[in-house]
Parts: sequence; C-alpha cells; structure tokens
Amino acid sequence: MGHINAYIPLNNYDWHIDRLFQRAVESNKELDLVTMRAFYVAVLMESINYYHALALQYTGRFPNHVLLLHENDIAALFIGDLISELRHQGWEIIPFEQAYLDPLTDYLTQRVLKFNPGRIGEMAKDNGREKGLWHTTLNDAYLEERFTKEVLQEETRLK
Repeated sequence: MGHINAYIPLNNYDWHIDRLFQRAVESNKELDLVTMRAFYVAVLMESINYYHALALQYTGRFPNHVLLLHENDIAALFIGDLISELRHQGWEIIPFEQAYLDPLTDYLTQRVLKFNPGRIGEMAKDNGREKGLWHTTLNDAYLEERFTKEVLQEETRLK
C-alpha cells in the first residue's frame, strides 16, 4: 500500500500534557488558559530545540524536521500559539512532503529501543551517546510535577 515508517525527529509528550489537562478539568481544578498555553508552548519548544541541537550535532546540518502532534484538545487550543512561537524563533513551516525529502528519512537505527527516543535520539545512540537520548520533557513524573507547579500553581517536590 506504499506505507513508510514515520519520520519523527522532534520527539515530545504532547499526549501526556493533554492527559494532565484532561485530569485537571475532570477534577474541577482551577485552570488559567493563559498559563496553560504558556506551559504547552514552553514544554514543546524545549523539546523541539533540544532535538534540533542534537540533529545539528549528529548531522552537521539543519535537517527538515517533522513534529508529531496528536489530535487532542490541548493541540486544538494552542497549535496556533505553538506555530507563532516556532516562527518567532526562526523556524519555517514546510509541507509534509518536503520534510520527507530529507535524507534522514532513510536512516535506520542499529537497535530499536523499547521506548523510542525519536529519529535524532536513535542517531545519537547509534553514534555512541548513552545519556540524553530523551529530553527531560519526555518524563511523565517531571511533566506532572512541572504542570502542578506552573499550571495548577500548587506546591510540588520540584526544587
């Protein structure tokens, strides 16, 4: 049928941010959407910039990236804000088909990990990197604590 593996160099946990948001709504927590927007955009941009820096390190160039976003409420609410921030930081939005022309789409990892760090994380691993394959924002507990502190403005264990 012509299917190919997804090319996802910019890994993120947008789905988990939506889960945290949904839990807060279901629990009748007080949510400030301005704060929620800032959290969503900041977390995704941290992940995007982290994996882009790894891409530069391991490819020596600016590859065409694909950012996987899941269809959920949080993306529907704030995708425009994320796009605005991407453009503000100098990113150019290109067609999906153009991104898939990048030679990185053909990269195959030497060993598939149980929890995939994304294409760039795989490349880093295959080139001997053992730590930092997953950005901090790809950690459920970290995101939960940060969401509690920044969005819900409740005390957490974060220091």
